Amino acid sequence: MTLKSNLKKRIKGVLRELFAPKIRASDIQKGLEVLGVPKDKPVLVHSSLSGLGHLPSGPQTLLDGILAHLDPQGNIVLPTHSWNLMNRGLRTFNVRETPSCVGAVTEWFRKQPGVIRSLHPTHSVAAMGPLSEMITKGHQDAVAPCGEGSPYSRLLELDATILFFGAPLDTNTSYHCCEGLVGVPYLLQDETVDFVLIDQKGCSSTKQLFLHRSGVPRNLDGMNEGLEQRKILAKTKIGRGLIHSIRGRGFREFVCAELQADPLFLVRN
Repeated sequence: MTLKSNLKKRIKGVLRELFAPKIRASDIQKGLEVLGVPKDKPVLVHSSLSGLGHLPSGPQTLLDGILAHLDPQGNIVLPTHSWNLMNRGLRTFNVRETPSCVGAVTEWFRKQPGVIRSLHPTHSVAAMGPLSEMITKGHQDAVAPCGEGSPYSRLLELDATILFFGAPLDTNTSYHCCEGLVGVPYLLQDETVDFVLIDQKGCSSTKQLFLHRSGVPRNLDGMNEGLEQRKILAKTKIGRGLIHSIRGRGFREFVCAELQADPLFLVRN
């Protein structure tokens, strides 16, 4: 990138920040109240903060707003995937060091005090709250990265709310959970891959894992329309973007039923 283009990019960034609506923690809290997000259940958060506006303290503003809405014993989970590195051939996953590839907020969150990250090389999550250990434990033993025995399956069982702060609905990792629970034929690669996994204490182990098959296009329009018709999916405007919420148990029941009836329900024609 040339000096001129770099300068242009910085100026555009400053202008976007100056003219973007200011989003405070109280705005986040109000949005969750409007959506009727349960205060006593976990939340699984997908975010693209630039899609909402300017948050003065960045991800801390988002976290403060969510915490203000939830009960004191609330649980917050974010994806901290690293499939990009594994797809390029990396075969060691260090739960403390391997970076997240799904946004700056997730990379920031996984480093916060009291946050526990699950031990999986491609689809780990980071969790905060009293249920964080239960949600994240044994992820490396799940047959599918997001299927039975994974944090995603536990969250749907707990009727967690899946939240999208400015993020598009196609970032919804949880549909992979339903694909894994039903056992659709296109989800997993034919053979396992060997990984070295390094846990929070620095202990390493070797694990053979099935990974997702790459290059399978999805079409989530029908799924999202069905969720909205059944009032499982809701949305509200905040700043210049939207917050979407999906009730976990209703999501699982609907998507799994559709996949059982048609295993190619989520595959693009």
